Parts: sequence; structure tokens; C-alpha cells
Amino acid sequence: MTQHHLHRLLATCLILMLGACGGGGGSSDPAPAPPAPPAAPTTLATADSLPRATALTADPNLQTLSIAHPGYSDFTFTYTGACEIQKLVRRSITALSNTNPNELLDHKFRCPTLASNAIQTINIAAQRNNSDEFETDLSFSTGLTNNTTLIVRDTILSTRAAVDAAFSNYLTSALLPELGLSPGLELLIAANLQTLLDQWVNLAQPNALYNVTSQRVSYSSLDPTGDNSTLLTGLVAFPDTSGAFTPRDRIIVLAHSTSSTPGDLEATNAWFLTANLLAAQGYLVVAADNWGRGDTSAEPETYLLANRTAANSLDLVRAVLADDQYAPFANSNGPNNLTIVGYSQGGHSAVALWQTLATQGPDNLVVQQVYAGGGPHNLYATFAGVIEHLDGRCNGGLYCRYVDSETTVPFATNRILPGFLSYTDTGVTAAEAIDADNLAASFVQDFVNNDPSLDKLKTLLQLNSFTNVTNADVAYADSNAQLVFYHSEYDRLVPEANTAELAALLSPTQTVDYRSGLCSTSDYATIFSLTTFVGINHTLCGLAMIDNVINDLR
Repeated sequence: MTQHHLHRLLATCLILMLGACGGGGGSSDPAPAPPAPPAAPTTLATADSLPRATALTADPNLQTLSIAHPGYSDFTFTYTGACEIQKLVRRSITALSNTNPNELLDHKFRCPTLASNAIQTINIAAQRNNSDEFETDLSFSTGLTNNTTLIVRDTILSTRAAVDAAFSNYLTSALLPELGLSPGLELLIAANLQTLLDQWVNLAQPNALYNVTSQRVSYSSLDPTGDNSTLLTGLVAFPDTSGAFTPRDRIIVLAHSTSSTPGDLEATNAWFLTANLLAAQGYLVVAADNWGRGDTSAEPETYLLANRTAANSLDLVRAVLADDQYAPFANSNGPNNLTIVGYSQGGHSAVALWQTLATQGPDNLVVQQVYAGGGPHNLYATFAGVIEHLDGRCNGGLYCRYVDSETTVPFATNRILPGFLSYTDTGVTAAEAIDADNLAASFVQDFVNNDPSLDKLKTLLQLNSFTNVTNADVAYADSNAQLVFYHSEYDRLVPEANTAELAALLSPTQTVDYRSGLCSTSDYATIFSLTTFVGINHTLCGLAMIDNVINDLR
């Protein structure tokens, strides 16, 4: 064999050996394809948060934080970030263009002191029973810790005699003019009105125990975006302790009603009057002005924006407790007890503050009682009732049957919508929604037809409702407060169904006392039958509630 043939034979053998060994080892089958990477989690759109992602100077001491988004009832969650989850409030969700998702989820966090001048990120990862994964996050920026203390801007001193005379002065200078009754109508219902006035002995004869100091104050809190602001104002009222004084066991927090600004210290303001009457019985009374009132009156009001009104009230309470001048009324050795009182818009705000304290704390504040009357607790249904009226679809429904185009509709256009459109992401402009003092016809039709363009707004209205909470037993499990509710069945302004639904929802797991009969007597029925004036029974029930509260707290 020649050398050439030998080389060819050796090369052939080498090729055969390499083929048999798969090129140096293993099988001759092709290598399996690498596994596909896991699918990225689906991003959940945030409905609202406080602070919002646009916040640039949030106080590192903000303490409470909320993130809400649509989702599914079978979600389980994992959280990362500096803030610790406290409670998850689950709400049903309805009337959107898409039936999925099926829940509105509001995550309630408590935060330690955060780093200053830093970006903070909270991540929420969710998984369904079928292992589908979702996520959302919130990133916002902190500024410097604001060490501005509470500042007293104005002070009014009221003697016991002046407090005792305050209600009769209020009747002549404010209440009757506020009702706007014609002389003929006032004469027609005079007997019924007088019967009610005679029943309010705690207003008419308060028998003040102490002189009262009322202060207009400013304090540090968050603006509607979540940035720190020192423009918030409010009222602090307290009794004279220079003589014999018996401390009370709680602080009273008032949540003001529509068009009220307690911090203005006006004798014609029902909530200034209430603060003085309670302070004269020995209580420290705190009442925050909503953003959009007081020093921020040039801005739209945070009207029925639950997390925002609650955050401002909570910050004022914290500022008062941190100030030495109020030390005689604070419990330095343990938690401070609170009683929260609000009517109408303030009834909604009172429940919002209770919900915040029940789900997020802080631990040094314990709510003993909540007195809430006349509030739009089903805000979505109340707003939708206006839509049904304008569209001609109302057929005696509980939320639309008393809607009045002249009085009720402007509450939607001038009160509710401005704050929602200014401070949350509704995807709707004022020009699209509002036509003078009415709702735009195209907006009404889009609302009725479940147009996708209004899904965000509908979601936010439902986020700021309380009657749609589906896990009240878990979300509010830490609350031992007594919840006292009021509403008149003859209320034409805010449908009574709001409070009836809330009482029914909470009664199985909370201590609920629905005093529905207080404002549904024959006198209210007669006034209802004699006039279609929208606000009269609503206003009268508010005064009846205040009289009832004072009686309880004497």
C-alpha cells in the first residue's frame, strides 16, 4: 500500500470515528432548543395613588401611602419597597366597557421615615390561580423633611355666655338665610320647623362648662399630588384650663360639609359653631379645611376624594399632638382616643378618615366613635343617578328620583368633577364633561353607553365609594369603633340609600348604630310634602345630628 493510500485510509477512519461520537461525545441527534423565556408580567394600570408618581417633594415623613388599581378577585400579592403593606381593601367594580378585571384593589401601606431627596419605588407583583402574572409599581420623589411646626394665624376667645348664645345667633344670621325660603314657604312650614328647633336643646341650651379659644392654624401636609405643602389651614378649639378643669378622654375631629371652612373662624359657620360647643364641654376639637378652601381657595377642592381629605385631617391631628400648647388634652403615656364627626360631604370625609386609621394606623390614634350623616357613601351611584335623570332613564330609582336639574346637577359639575379632573387621571377634560352648569350631552351618552373613554373616571368614582367594599371583615378587622349613622329618608339632595347601604355592609362585622328615625319623623315628612326645595331636610338633619352628638358627648 502506497503512502498516499495510507493517508486516505487514516483520514476516512478519523471521519467515521468523529461521526460515531457526535463530534467528540454524545448522541448524533441535534441538541434540544433552549426553553422559551418566561412571559413578562402584564402591567396593571394604576387607577390612583397617594402620593402620585408625579410627586417631586413628598415629605419623607409621610407615613401612609396608597396604591389602587383594577384587578381580579383571585389575585395574591408580593410587595417590595420601603413601605410595609397593612391592609388590602377590595371593591367590586361595575359599569365599565370591559367586564374584566372584576375588582378594584386599594393597597394601604405604612412607611417608615424615608430617605430625603431620593426616588422611592413600591412594587406590587400579582399572580392569579392560573399562574398568570401581573405587576404595577409607584415611583415618586421625596424632598426634605419638613420641620415646620403648626402656626397659629388668628385667635378668637369666646366666653361661656357667648357659646350659650351662639346657636340662637346662628339661626337668625345664617340658617334661615341659608335655606333661602320664600316668606310664603317659611310661613307654611313654620310650625314644623319650630317643632324641630325646640327639640334641639343641646344646641339651644348647651350650658357651656368652659370658655373657649378658637385658633386658625396652618400646618404641613400633602397637596393633592402628594408633594409637601405648608398651605393647609384648619381650626383648633379648646377649653380654658386655667381654673377647675376635668380632662376628657378623647379628641374630637370634625369633617366639614360643603361650602364650609372652619378655619375662617366665622360665627355663621355651622362647623365653627359645633367646634365651640364641643370645646366648651371640655374637648380639644380639630377641624381641617379641605385643600381648595382656606389658603388654597384658588384651587379646586378635594371634594369627596377620600384618601386626600383623610390624609390632610390625619396630618393636622398629628401636628396638634406634637405641639406642647395642646399637651393638657393629649395622652402622653399611651394612645389618644378620637371621635370623628361629619355630615354631608363631611360624612363621607369622616368615613374616609376612619377607613384610613382602620387600615393604616398610626397605632397611637384609636377611633372610639364615628358620627357620619347624610354622606354620598356610594359616590358612583349618586353620580350615576344624576346621569339617569339627565338621560330620562330614571324610573323611580333610589339614586335618581329626587335629582333636581337646578340644584343637584351643579353638585356634579361644580363640586365633584373639578377635583377629580384636576388631581386624578380620568382621561377626561373639563370641556368634554361640563357645559356651563350642566353635564355635556355627549358625556351623558358616553356614560350611559359604557364608552371606554370614561372607564377611568368611573373607576375613580368607585374607588371613592365605601358601599362596594367586598372584604370589610378583613380590611376593617382592627377597628373597634362605634359607627353612628344618620340620614333622612326625605333627603332630596343626597339619597338616603347611601347610608342604608353602608350600614348594611358594615353591620355584620362592625358596631353600627343607624339612627335612621331621627330625621324621618312626621315633621320632616310634612316639610317634604309641602315643598320640593332640595336642601331643606338635608340641612335640618345635619343640625339634628349635631344636637344628638353633643348630647352623647356631654
